[in-house]
Amino acid sequence: MAVTVAIPERYVETLAPLGRLEETVGLALQRYAIDRIAARIAELCQRDRNFQAKYGCDYGVFVERTASDEEFLQEIEATISKTWELDLAEWEFCHKGIEDWTQRLQIILLEQGPWPIEIQTRYKV
Repeated sequence: MAVTVAIPERYVETLAPLGRLEETVGLALQRYAIDRIAARIAELCQRDRNFQAKYGCDYGVFVERTASDEEFLQEIEATISKTWELDLAEWEFCHKGIEDWTQRLQIILLEQGPWPIEIQTRYKV
């Protein structure tokens, strides 16, 4: 997928002397993606910890016990939450999200330039 992004002239003039503009933009995008993904993972981890604290176990144990332990379910419904199934769906979203975003982050961290970026400019570089 190709996307066209306009780079303001002030950045072109500043970055061009520092190296190939394509590499500089590629590195900037990589760093931005890493920062955003790390923030998303941190948010999902916090939500995961909140569920762990609420239910007293991690996601895997919770899934296993809700599927196989009727007494555990009765205890949860009586003392913690009658809407545990809604929590389970959200917890699953967090758990899978952490896995997916971590995988994306690993891919980005392993990438080496040059990035396939084509810069078309109307300015002298």
